[in-house]
Amino acid sequence: STRAPGPAHARPVTPGAGQLEPAFVYDPSNLENLPNIRRDKRTLQRVKSSMAGVMPQTVVFSVDPLKESILDLSGQHSKMAKEAFITAMKFMGDYPSKGVPDYKHVQDFLQFGLDSPGLHDELFAQLFKQLTGNPRRDSVVRGWALLTLLCAFWSPSTEFEPALRAFLNRHVSGADPQVKQYAVVSLDRMMDVRTLGPRKCIPAELEVASVLDLQRVICRVYLLDGTSKGVYVTSNTTVRRVAQDLNSKVGITDLHGFSLFQQGPDDDVPVPLPDGDYVCDHLSMWDVLAPGKTASAGYKFVFKQRVCVTGDADLQLAAENPLAFNLLYYQVAADVRHSRLPVPPEMCPQLAVYQFLAGGGDAHAPTKDQLLQYIPQNDRERAAQTDDWWTVAKFELSVSKINSPDNARLAFIRAIKPLPLYGASVFDVSVKDKFVWLVISQSGIGVHDPFSEKPSQFWSHDQINSYDSASRDEFHILTGSLMKPQKHSFVGYEASFIAGSVDAYRSLARVVTRASAKSSGWSAKDVARSFKRRSVRHSVTLRK
Repeated sequence: STRAPGPAHARPVTPGAGQLEPAFVYDPSNLENLPNIRRDKRTLQRVKSSMAGVMPQTVVFSVDPLKESILDLSGQHSKMAKEAFITAMKFMGDYPSKGVPDYKHVQDFLQFGLDSPGLHDELFAQLFKQLTGNPRRDSVVRGWALLTLLCAFWSPSTEFEPALRAFLNRHVSGADPQVKQYAVVSLDRMMDVRTLGPRKCIPAELEVASVLDLQRVICRVYLLDGTSKGVYVTSNTTVRRVAQDLNSKVGITDLHGFSLFQQGPDDDVPVPLPDGDYVCDHLSMWDVLAPGKTASAGYKFVFKQRVCVTGDADLQLAAENPLAFNLLYYQVAADVRHSRLPVPPEMCPQLAVYQFLAGGGDAHAPTKDQLLQYIPQNDRERAAQTDDWWTVAKFELSVSKINSPDNARLAFIRAIKPLPLYGASVFDVSVKDKFVWLVISQSGIGVHDPFSEKPSQFWSHDQINSYDSASRDEFHILTGSLMKPQKHSFVGYEASFIAGSVDAYRSLARVVTRASAKSSGWSAKDVARSFKRRSVRHSVTLRK
């Protein structure tokens, strides 16, 4: 991911667009009427001082650290507020930072709010103070960048929200064009968070730099045909929005279950991402899990089908939407080569030929090694030690009437369709410490031994009374009668994604869901845990 040149995405500054009506008439002295502001003898002189044209020190820029929180906080929160204020001063250049990178100060400042939601209003108030009467231009710009990030991360309390609206609207109509742009973007982010929910992970260095420069981030997403597309993202761009942008970029008229996936260096299979997740939260986690490295060090976004359709709908794509069909082919072919879609050994030579021809290979001059790469991973070593499959493959090539890569892809899908696991989503889970596959399809949910075509257990959608992902690591199915219910539990890092896939397949099968799936959200403490693999454990400290 890189920063994009040009202004950050923001709604135009026109009446009724990007502006919120203030709940009260704004003037500087109203800053001291902030909800829950700490009162002392000095602030009780507000009327006298404002009449004399002098702003009380509580609510104006200061080069000195706070001696107490701006709002009436107590105990540990008050102490943390003073530490947070110094952190903000360091980022704004008003306090020595001892060579610490700027983005680290931003991460530390936001981490205070992620760790202690009770500080949210206080952090907004601190930036109000430092942006009021600030004589340093660079400090003002950095303070507004920090306020914009705050607005993108969480909403203020109901009592504090009118003050934030008024502060932003005052600067939307101000004379400074750069501050005006920050204020407009902040209002947009504020409304996004109110609708979509708070952010869950501190921003990566790239996001901090993009907000400071009023730019967007270019996020690269890979397709299964080996190409990639760049999409613009901001602090509050969701997975759903990126999928929609990709849909228009690649020209797919019908998504047919296409969604955004994430694949890490230890992931054999891309992990589907919930539509409501913020893309920048995932970019941030890559930064945490691979410190000092870029996203290209192993983490990437992949655009592919989340739900494979069955029946004749997939074959109809070949005529109605060739691009969508090609993406489906690349996905299924990758599943076959990695043995995620088990195929009988006798089919391997034929499928290898189809894939070779689909890639534009010359039917008259293939080599054994060229075809060997298309043999399923589990059979490749055995095939390399014998010529039996090679003899069959050469015969298939000699009698083949396929005359184009498109026809080869269609022949491949026709051959694959009868397989039991075609059109299913496969998840790695464990049951009582035993590793198994949980296979979800239009027919229902099955439990398979790895690489096995037949399930050891199976429940049709009608037999499932309810299902849920009570935590990010556990998925539960309830079957049986009301008098004798049976609960089946599965442990896996993709629990919430499993629930979403069941929703999709039941919708595809037009099954009335009796109990919708539930998935838990992230928190600052367990966000790293949501990315762990079954065989890899990441120890992540988000804040020292």
